[in-house]
Amino acid sequence: MWAIPPSGRSGEHCAFLRRATRDREAAPDVDLFSDRRPFEYEKNCKWEVWEKDQIRYDPTERGFGHFFVFASAYWRKHFGAVGEGPLRALDKIEKLCRPSSMRMDNSLNQHCRPDCTIKARFDFPSNLHDPLSITALCGTDGMLRHMLANADIPNDPYLPSSAMAAVGQRIGQRLRNLDFVKLIITPWVDSRARQNNWDVAFALVDEVLDICVRERWANELMRVATRTGCEPILQRLTARMQYDAAFKSELLRDNQLVAETGLSDHSAE
Repeated sequence: MWAIPPSGRSGEHCAFLRRATRDREAAPDVDLFSDRRPFEYEKNCKWEVWEKDQIRYDPTERGFGHFFVFASAYWRKHFGAVGEGPLRALDKIEKLCRPSSMRMDNSLNQHCRPDCTIKARFDFPSNLHDPLSITALCGTDGMLRHMLANADIPNDPYLPSSAMAAVGQRIGQRLRNLDFVKLIITPWVDSRARQNNWDVAFALVDEVLDICVRERWANELMRVATRTGCEPILQRLTARMQYDAAFKSELLRDNQLVAETGLSDHSAE
């Protein structure tokens, strides 16, 4: 199905060097202990151009064939194409995606190097993923439902927090917006609901404060919280202003909001 070579050798030995060794191999003339920062990928540059002069390795010298390279590079695409037809056997997915296994580590390391460059394009740590998180991240809705209904979660080979991590990967982006925060505020306004423990719900707001500045809806969030008298959110916003200059600047740029909420009273360092 994925990056499992016919010989099965992907699960027998480590095909990739430790990070420090890779760095020395990739850049033998660079002082690793100097203050020089590594070059960062420019998003407007194609990978083929960026990697043109980088050092490459021969996968056959590491015990793997070119099929392993192909399968590792494209398994996410193929796994995401599984439709409503016959679903993949869970035991095969569980075998490949066992957390921290040699097979998983080799497959993900190669996946991060589709053109066999020593330097990886991105990080995909095998110890943080298991069959469920990989399926939530790369698989189809049908495959995810199949796994949730039939897998022995959270027992081996699934991580203890696998279900929550999968939820975060699948719908996390949908929850990091103003509409979702409003869905938290609306029931809180009902005084009867305030008897419940809201700590977990409002803790989610802490995770969107950077996003609301970047997407420029921090002003509207402050306005909604002020009009509804939502103290938990107001406290978080004003506290963030005390140490985050960018956040404070975003809130104070709206003169009307400053007048409505009295933000100037909270703007002192």
